Amino acid sequence: MVSVEQERDLATFRSVLEVWSEAVRANYEAIARHTGRPVMPVLKSDAYGLGLGLVYQALRDFAPPWIGVANPWEGVRLRRLGYRGRVLVLSGFLPEEVPLLSQWSLTPAVFDVQQLAWLGHGRTDRASLAFHLKVDTGMGRLGVLWDRVDEFTRHLRRFPGLVLEGVFSNLACADRPAHPLTPLQIERFRQVCRFLQDEGWPVAWRHLANSAAVHYWPDAWMDLVRPGLSLYGWTPPESRLGLTMAVRWWARVLQVRHLPAGWTVGYGAQCRLDADRWVAVVGVGYFDGYDRRFNPAAYMLSRRGERLPVLGTVSMDMTVVGLGSASSVRSGEPVLLLGEWQGQRIDFNDIAAWAQTAPHEVLSRLGPRVSRRLVRDASGFWPLWDQLHA
Repeated sequence: MVSVEQERDLATFRSVLEVWSEAVRANYEAIARHTGRPVMPVLKSDAYGLGLGLVYQALRDFAPPWIGVANPWEGVRLRRLGYRGRVLVLSGFLPEEVPLLSQWSLTPAVFDVQQLAWLGHGRTDRASLAFHLKVDTGMGRLGVLWDRVDEFTRHLRRFPGLVLEGVFSNLACADRPAHPLTPLQIERFRQVCRFLQDEGWPVAWRHLANSAAVHYWPDAWMDLVRPGLSLYGWTPPESRLGLTMAVRWWARVLQVRHLPAGWTVGYGAQCRLDADRWVAVVGVGYFDGYDRRFNPAAYMLSRRGERLPVLGTVSMDMTVVGLGSASSVRSGEPVLLLGEWQGQRIDFNDIAAWAQTAPHEVLSRLGPRVSRRLVRDASGFWPLWDQLHA
């Protein structure tokens, strides 16, 4: 029997994102084996939109030595979930957030001498506080410029309670295996590390490699690696690291209907049918993160693995797809927007290309109506669906 709670779940949520826990764990282990380095899962921005609690639950048994978050408040959430390892706040902190760092044992990124003053004067706890220095080696975002680290360390000597424990940087073009900026950034970072060592600042943790660098740039692996999207199965072209797709995004069909030749579909009437056609209206739209910019190559997958091309412009709450026949899908049935099913796959690179954006944006823009669920096996919620509709 299906419980009332399960019925309510399927009736309430028109769009479901499944996070397959075994696949997340397998990817974590594969990255650790491939690099031979400790792994810092980057769970910033609510674990790239998947849900911090769900992804941490999948990784909890591994007890990662570090987890990366964007801001102190995400670190507090992680502590409340029970994580006892090291938390690195990658995007730094504001002055009013300084007390959180000591209270919740968070390690901040520091990228400005002003932050040293905030840490030195804004803490009520006078115990020493470790931090990681963020260096700008070519990203042009946060960081001390790589050739001005000496100025930073001169200021640091005024704050003996602050401990320089790590140094890191961000690679701007690591997803392009032949881009000349990446080896230049790696060399600049190495020069910074040599300078710190020579000047009596031996750091325990040097880290540079994001997901793309895990795949393409072994010289960037250093003392630990910081995968984000690859934990969920993202693999760039030509990578030899085999990962498992850990995400499936479903949405349910609201109506199956027949439209005559010459009929237009969607706002702006940009799609005109050249023949009679069966279509399905799916209950997902750009409010849910299904991008309005999708080009005509976009498609969904039926339960039987049939490709269902997106027709016309994606609306706020609905998307129309073409069917091969009236029996391709049924009203109320889920169709696949992202993930792998029946030997067919819509991966992060596909859906990002349709919207002409980065694959990271695909997940991080998922809306609040999308129900996130941790699933234990590859069948997902299909057994529950079959029970309800036997």
